[in-house]
Amino acid sequence: MKQEKFTLLLGPIPGNPTGLGMAFETLVNGIDRLGIPYYMLDLEPKAQDRKPGSFSFNRFYEIVRIIIKFWGFLPRINQIYLTIGISTVGFLRDFFLIWPAKLFGCRIVVHVHSGGYSHFYRSQNRLMRWFIRNTLVQADSVIVLGKLLVEQFDFLPEISDRISISPNGLPFGMQPQPGTEKTIVEDQPIRLLYLSNMILEKGYLTVLEACEILHKELRVPFRCDFYGKFMQPQIGRETEASIESHQSFMDQIKRRGLEKVVAFHGVLQPEEKKNVLSESHLFILPTQYLWEGQPISILEAIAYGIPVISTRFRGIPEQVIHGFNGYFVDPLDAGAIAAHVETVFRDPHAYHELSRNAVNHFMRHFTTEKYLSALIDVIFNSQPTTGILEDEFGK
Repeated sequence: MKQEKFTLLLGPIPGNPTGLGMAFETLVNGIDRLGIPYYMLDLEPKAQDRKPGSFSFNRFYEIVRIIIKFWGFLPRINQIYLTIGISTVGFLRDFFLIWPAKLFGCRIVVHVHSGGYSHFYRSQNRLMRWFIRNTLVQADSVIVLGKLLVEQFDFLPEISDRISISPNGLPFGMQPQPGTEKTIVEDQPIRLLYLSNMILEKGYLTVLEACEILHKELRVPFRCDFYGKFMQPQIGRETEASIESHQSFMDQIKRRGLEKVVAFHGVLQPEEKKNVLSESHLFILPTQYLWEGQPISILEAIAYGIPVISTRFRGIPEQVIHGFNGYFVDPLDAGAIAAHVETVFRDPHAYHELSRNAVNHFMRHFTTEKYLSALIDVIFNSQPTTGILEDEFGK
């Protein structure tokens, strides 16, 4: 009797708190609910680099172990879904996954969760570029998070007709209750929220500068809460930053005289997230982070009726529409951030419209059901889709 073959899902095992980790976990949960059989392989090495840029033998060993374990699956699978890396080490790992899968006749679906693949490609030498092109072209389908992120593969026109769009969605359990539109209560402080990794390029210091303008110049009553982990970006990935980054930020809060209106809380625990989102009025992320894609934190914000102040960067203009459910600013323009905060604080009616539009935009494009219907359609069917589809998830 011929043995049935399954799909192998390769990504960070459920429980990983990163945006990629949450997206992969939502996919796995969705496939479970449909009862589709599959195998799963964790791509996340447990070893951390001792310091940014250093060679880690343990990390190298774990990547080799992942590759060898993957090879053991090959006789039992007919297709793979792979969350591809955007670093030299990540590509070399993917190289030793994609080519053996192709030799075994597997259908290959790759998913890029950021917006910087073209930068990674162009930063490589000529030989490495050749390997990247000839490896990616083996994929039967390439998934990106939005229309604005298709261009990161413009160096490989051969795959243009294989690129599918599947926007992010919220994890199960994070869906808001009906009636999440927000209002601003007169004479009450407006609640500002920064919820992302504490990386300089994501703009947390610009947010802090905007807080100083609001407090000392505009005299707007507010409270700003920062949540996240201090991280050191590298090519295509992040490593934990030193304690000095944390201490420097706390010192700046004190030096600017903002201790009573600004607080840093560290990593936001999942069980606390709904309460924090429910209590916040504006989400601020003036990012110019090279590897930004389509931040799940912005989706969480608009799902809970929180207008967003962010930048016209990567896939964010598909999440935020200027003047409709938020505002765009230049990445370093703290004054513009403060001005938009003051505007909505002084005009509660306009704020309510922004909040209602945020919820409607989320429900129209970014629900869990829409995310899963589009993604599962690409993974388990031979023809890629170029939009957001509805199937039994949305019924």
